[in-house]
Order: sequence, then structure tokens, then C-alpha cells
Amino acid sequence: MVANAMFYQFSEKPTHTFKLGPLVLSWRQIMIGIQSGLIVIPVNMVIIVIFRNAVKLYAKTVYYPKSNVADKESSCRLPRWLVFVAWILCILVTLASSAFTVFYSLSWGAEISNQWLTSITASLVQDVLFIQPVKVILIAMFVSLVMRTSSGKEDVHGATIYIDSQQKYNAPNEHVISKAKEYGKKLLEMFKAIKDVVALLVFFLLLMVVCYGNRDSQRFLMTTSVKDIFSGFKKVKDVGSFWDWTRHELIPGLYDVTWYNMKPFNYKEGFLSNREAFLIGMPRLRQIRLKQETRCQDDSDIFPVKLGPDRCLLPYSSDSEHKSLFNQPKWIPVKNHTSKIMELYQLCPKPWRYQSPHKLQTLPYKGLHNEYDGGGYVAYLGYNEESAMDVVNKLQTNDWIDEFTVAVFIEFSVHEPSSRLFNFAKYLYERLPTGGVITTVDVHTLALYPPSNESFNTFYEVCHLLFVVCIIILLSLELRELKRQKRAYFTQIWNWVHILQILTSISAGVMVLLKAKQTSSYVRRVQQNPYDNYSPDRIARLSEYENYLLALVIFIVTIRLLKLVKFNAHICQMAGTLRRSGRSLISFGAVFANSLLAFSLAGGLAFGVTIKSFSSFYQSLGTVIQMSIGGKLNFPQVTLEKDWTKGGVVSQAPSLDRFAKSQGRIDDLEAESILHLEEFDSFQSDELYAEQVTSSDSLMHCTCNDNKVIHPEICTSTSDSSRSKKGHCSVNTSTNSCCDDEKHSKSPASEHLDLKLGFIEVNDLDIYEVKSNIFDVALELSSMLADFKKTD
Repeated sequence: MVANAMFYQFSEKPTHTFKLGPLVLSWRQIMIGIQSGLIVIPVNMVIIVIFRNAVKLYAKTVYYPKSNVADKESSCRLPRWLVFVAWILCILVTLASSAFTVFYSLSWGAEISNQWLTSITASLVQDVLFIQPVKVILIAMFVSLVMRTSSGKEDVHGATIYIDSQQKYNAPNEHVISKAKEYGKKLLEMFKAIKDVVALLVFFLLLMVVCYGNRDSQRFLMTTSVKDIFSGFKKVKDVGSFWDWTRHELIPGLYDVTWYNMKPFNYKEGFLSNREAFLIGMPRLRQIRLKQETRCQDDSDIFPVKLGPDRCLLPYSSDSEHKSLFNQPKWIPVKNHTSKIMELYQLCPKPWRYQSPHKLQTLPYKGLHNEYDGGGYVAYLGYNEESAMDVVNKLQTNDWIDEFTVAVFIEFSVHEPSSRLFNFAKYLYERLPTGGVITTVDVHTLALYPPSNESFNTFYEVCHLLFVVCIIILLSLELRELKRQKRAYFTQIWNWVHILQILTSISAGVMVLLKAKQTSSYVRRVQQNPYDNYSPDRIARLSEYENYLLALVIFIVTIRLLKLVKFNAHICQMAGTLRRSGRSLISFGAVFANSLLAFSLAGGLAFGVTIKSFSSFYQSLGTVIQMSIGGKLNFPQVTLEKDWTKGGVVSQAPSLDRFAKSQGRIDDLEAESILHLEEFDSFQSDELYAEQVTSSDSLMHCTCNDNKVIHPEICTSTSDSSRSKKGHCSVNTSTNSCCDDEKHSKSPASEHLDLKLGFIEVNDLDIYEVKSNIFDVALELSSMLADFKKTD
């Protein structure tokens, strides 16, 4: 305590405080605790060594018969009088520490004394949980490896027990022993299972409180509210529409608080248009630009897009980013940098001066096309609508956004006092090298303040502290199991699950501490000046990592719940089935992965140019997986390809079976085989069922041999009867009937399978014309399956 008080700089206030359960700590307090713990180690070691190695006087008791074995006494004992020295040291250290503790507390006052007691608590916790165990391990390793002595016996406290060799014992029955062993083994397993169940349930409950104690539906409502205010951002397609959106939606949404009856709001500054959320700092526009190269680079790996004879637009990277500190309006470079700094500031307004990520306190951001640096050219919109309009007009007049603009970030932060929530919004206007525009909206709603209910807040903080204690206990138990089982520990799958649970829990705890540090600094700066410029990127990033880790911990703990019911017969049967079918599942997984890869690559090559869901390999893979589990396919986009057969075959392969099943026309075996339509050649079919959706939502029905046929290439109108061929139907448009030139008999394949395909009507399309080869392939496949089943 004296060492802690000596290093405690009570003249300074603690900075970067954070809460660990009910404890409010700072990094300075933790460092002082570590320093004081290291300083008192030598004094404690001297006292412990004296008591441990000094000769002690024990009361001697004689037992008969006398043993004829001579005990080997240990050597290197300290004199017995040093025990008194150790007692004197204990008393003096205690009295001196008490006296100086009282003196320091009197000079500090109540507030600093309470802070010092918190530091002492941290020091004691660190000493008991970390420093002492590490010290014991290091000393044991040093003694066992370096200070090796001959085996001797220490002085034994108490009496020596001698065994009478004449006494006889009657051994119990072997059957009784076996039953007792079995009963004892079951009893141990039962107590161990109960202990595991209780420990896991306690950990699970604490984890639920930690994860969901300060999260409610208000976060979603606030996120939706902010997005609805600026919902027109997704319609921005070029520079002109960007400035129009900024004038007519962004600035009114940020500053216009006029009531619906045009009466002014009581507070003119600070609130959004919903009159609930309050702006923190000034909203800003941050631009990322490319260098204006005077000569195109001659590199085979880079294909610059020429903008003119003397300029090139290179792909964005950190090296190609324009980071000139000073620029005049219209992006005129400053040639003379030797001018005075004040002259440069007057010559180059703030939106035309580059600011580093360190100054802006922003992190790199991953857009849909590139990952952008945290720096850029920043234009602050001000505190009211008039100043924001003036800034936007000047930026547009001087071409602040031009052909060298890569991305523009619209960043602002708001706070809703009623729900005590913070909202960090980032709207990204991203320009592509081809001239297109991509817009991205990223809104984070976080609860940086603790729960408002005092009683629940205390319970919530205590659960945080108990959660940390549970992690430490679990870590110690796993280390003990590792020491006991050694290499066999890593052969059990549940041990790996325990390791992953502990590691993710510790990582989540670290993220919580780091976020608490950043939040403390952010809230303190906001309280000092709510209108200053702050960037919450670090808080949002750490909160995102924390959510990912906590979600992973919840998933692992939920999986561990299966271990609670391991005595259930169905769970044992499922585990045994998975264990026996492991190799088969791996083999099937390889085939399934190969199929997914084949369809993904084919889809990306065939439709990647025109369809967004196939524009990249990852999106193509996601689309194929979604289709394989029953997801909907954007069929109009696929069928509008110029080569309809390419779009039709690939799009129908995963979906024909689902549609046929829904119509009840084919069985499961035949439906699964339709997935491989592309492996067969087309042939002329005898009978076919199809549907044609017209613009008037009417169906033209053809009847051939009392069989209903609807097909645009088989059925023809009576006005063009010359096109009718043998085996085709002619349609009478007035009566919606048809006649057949020649009677036909059903083939075995047609009798076995009536295949009916349909297409859903969508906007902007009047008629889907279906080529006959798709239906021919389907009938050929069904015929082959029918013959195969008959043969089988």
C-alpha cells in the first residue's frame, strides 16, 4: 500500500477511465498497481524465506515399536533466531504502512483517497490472480532446473505412523468390489456432469446479460429513422444529382426543423429534421482524389483510362491518391510553397487542403469498389442551413467534384437524448473508372452510456465482473486439464471447443476494454464542446469487432449445450451417425463443392457482364447457393440475354425440379435428375405441355387428341395455316381451339411423365417465348428415367 501511494500521482486526474463491472479504472491506476506489486516482492520474499527455512522446535512424541530406519535430515537450514527477525519485520512493515497510509489519506482528501483505494484493489487482484501464480511458476522452474539437491526428507510435522505386521485383514468379495467401483465411477460422472451443467448455465446466463443487457429494439428504430430522412441517396447517379440531393435532402434533413405548419422550432441549431436527434460536431464532406498524371505510365499491369492528351486516370491506390497539402479553388496547384503559412491558408480554403487520417481520426473504409484511406479533402457544412447552403454553392461553383474524384464521404454523428443512443452515419458516393456511380449507406447505432435504470445498471456491471471471473476460472481449469492429459488433451474435439470459447471470450473482453477507453475519451470531448469535430470511426470499428466476437462466443456456448444432453439416446445416435459417416460426408462435400464451383464460374462467365448477382465470383457463388436451397432466381434478367439458350439452360437447371414438384407432375427421383439437363441432346418430342403468358394475361389452349397443348412454336393461328406441319396444331384465335393434322399416340415416356413448365409474368415483359429444345431435353430425360425404373 505504501509503494502504491508513493507512485500515485495525486496531483493529476486519472485519464482514459473505463468501467470493469462496478469498478471504474484507468490505465494509470493499472500501471501503478503493477509497479507497487513488483516493488513489494523482495520484502515479501525475505520474510517468506526466513519462515520457510528456519529451524523449528517441535514437540517430540515416541511411538512403539521403534523404527530401525534412519531418516535423512535436510541440510542448509537457517538459524532458529531468524524467526524472531522475520516477526519483527512483519510488525514494522505493518505499522509503517498503516502510519503512512493514514498520512497520505489525510493529505489527499476524500475523492483522491477513493481513487487510490480503487488502485489498491486493482493491485491486490493482479497480485493474487497474476503476479503470485507467475512468481510461483518461475521460482519452481528455477529451483527444479538450477538448484538441484540430493533427495532428502524434510521435518515432518506431527507423529510417525507405524504398521503392525501381525495384524490380519479380510479382503471383501470381488463382486462387491466391482459393483462398488462401478457405482463410484457412475457417481463421479454424475457429479462431474452436474458441475459442468451448472457451470455452463451460469456462464451462459452471464453471457446473455453481457450481450443483450444494453441492447434493445430502440437501436433499430433509430437506424431506420436516420436512413428514412436521407432515403433518396440511392437515386444519385452522377455529379449533378449528387448536388441536387445535397441541397434538397441532405441539408434540410440535417438542419431544417420547421414544423408541418411551417412554424419554426424552438431550437434553431443542433437538431435533425425529426426534432429528436441532436447533431454532434459538424457534418462534413470528405473527398478522395487521384493524382493528375501528366504522362501515362507504361506498365503492362496497369491500364489507365485516358481523359485527354496530357492526362491519365489511374486505378485508385494509396500511391495514386492525390495528397497535395495546398490547392487553390478549381484544384489549381500552388507552385510556390515558400509563402507564409497564413498566406497559404488565405489562398487555399479549407476544402482544398489535404488532411491526414491522424488529424481527422478516421480509419480506412472498404467500399464496394475500393478500400479508401482515412484522409482527404474535407468541407465542413457548418451549424445551420444557411452556412451549409453557402458551402455547397461554393463547392459546386469551383468544381470541387471533378473527373479525378474517386469517392466522397458524407459523415455526421447524432445523439438521441431520450434513448441515450449514438448514431454514426457514413454515406459513400463512389465513382467508377468507367464513369458509373455506386452509393453506399453505413449507419451504426451504439449504446455508449450504461442503462438508465440504476438497479439494473448495478446488476449489469456486476455481471460484467462475474463474466471476467468466469473466464479466468475456465482458463485455469483448462490449463489443469492440459497438464493432466498432456498430448491426449488435443485429441478430443470438445477440448478444442473449450479453447475456442476461452480465446474468443478473452478477445471480446479486450475489445470491450479498448472500446471503453475510446468511448470515455469521445464522451469527454463531446461534453466539453458538442460542436467540435470528432470522428467515431474507432468506436464503431471496435464495437463491430466486439459484436462479431460475442456472436461467436454465443454460437460456441450454444453448441456446447448439446453436451448437456449427451446422455440422451437420440443425441448419442446422432453423434454416432456423424462419426461413422464422416468419410462419406467429406467425399460428398468435395463433390458438392466442385459442383458449386462449376456453376459459379459458369454463371460468372455467362452473365457477369449484365447481371449484378453474377458480376463477381463471390456474388455468383452466393447466388448459386441461394438457388440450391430454394431461393428465387431473377429469371427475367437471365432470360433477357441475347443468347436465350445460354440463359435458359443454366437458369432452369436448378429450378425445373422445384416447379415440377409444386405442380405435382413428377416424382422426386425424376425431379432430381432434371438438374443435369445440359448433359443431354435435344430430340423431337411427341407430347408436350407448356404455358404462354400473353400481355392480356390470357392463355391460348390447343387440344390435340384430347390433350391440352400450349406452345408458341407448335400452335399456329388459322390465318397462317400454311405453316402447319404434320403433328402440329393450328389455333383458332376466336374459339381458342385447335385441330391436329394427324392423330398421335402417346409414347411410354409421355404416359409416364406429363411435364408442365410455366413462366411468371413480370413487369416490362409481354411474352416469354420458350424454345423447344429445353422441353425436348426434359422429356428425353424423363423417358430415360422411366425406362431405367422399368428395367430396375
